[in-house]
Amino acid sequence: MRVKKPLIAVGIIIVASILVVFICSFHEKKTYQKEFMTASWEYGYADVQELTENSDLIAVVKVKQTVQEGTIAGGIPCTDYSLKVTESILNCEDHDEIIMHMTGGIVDDTIYEIEDDPLPEKNDQFVIFAKKNDDGSYTVLGGPQGRFVVNGSKVSSLNVAYAQVKKVDGEIGIKLDSQDLSRFVEQVKGYIE
Repeated sequence: MRVKKPLIAVGIIIVASILVVFICSFHEKKTYQKEFMTASWEYGYADVQELTENSDLIAVVKVKQTVQEGTIAGGIPCTDYSLKVTESILNCEDHDEIIMHMTGGIVDDTIYEIEDDPLPEKNDQFVIFAKKNDDGSYTVLGGPQGRFVVNGSKVSSLNVAYAQVKKVDGEIGIKLDSQDLSRFVEQVKGYIE
């Protein structure tokens, strides 16, 4: 009799575990419709040196999380992201947390995104060239021009790394295709000195 009670308890736990896994596997992830917005960038940077010379902050960063979503004048969605500096280049320190402000975000089950400046996702890595806003947050220079995708030890411009950006921007803007990240960082630091 004593052996049966533990076996019954173990059996109930196993059945309950299987039931939880089964229910969770059918739980649907929320899906969003995507709407593209367009933007006319205030200025087109000629090259990485010009980006460097106009930046308040330059860093290799990793997206930690979305901090705040909202709208600005005219109901345009915007999102603030928390970024962790993984390698400082200008006016920051390794491990600093900064806030990056971007146009676009989720409103009523729809993702609004500037087509040539896609919204980042958690754990994405970039080299950013940014201006400091009055509230202490940062905005990337020239939208897609001032954000470069880091993939392992390589770095590429958004118009190379993202098909949707390439489709919109084509051959416009700074083009960087899988350059060695450490070499790119050294090049940028050379422009600062």
